[in-house]
Amino acid sequence: MRAKAIRRAAGAAGALALAAGLSGATVAPAQAAPSGCPYPYVCFYDGPYVLGKYKDVTSYYQSVSRSAKATTVYNTRNDDVAYIRLSNGNVACVGPKQRLALNPFNIRVTGIKISWSATC
Repeated sequence: MRAKAIRRAAGAAGALALAAGLSGATVAPAQAAPSGCPYPYVCFYDGPYVLGKYKDVTSYYQSVSRSAKATTVYNTRNDDVAYIRLSNGNVACVGPKQRLALNPFNIRVTGIKISWSATC
């Protein structure tokens, strides 16, 4: 039973990594929230600097003008995902308590949609 749960978790992590790779982004394991990003926000960073914070669950993509040049996104929410729309036409999903590293050379953030869904 434990082995089955481990295989299921590994499969989910692999699918998430594959989806992130297709979007030019990588998802890191859960870790402590970076400085300046309290619960229940999804925060955008350029290096150590917070560019923007979003907390509203919406059915549409919110504008992220100040956050467009973000190199990292962190989701502090406990059980909600955040969809990050990218300038290359892809959408990345950041799970609860996850960090997303973006390619700073070719990709810009064009929108964010926070969902009540607990999984990507």
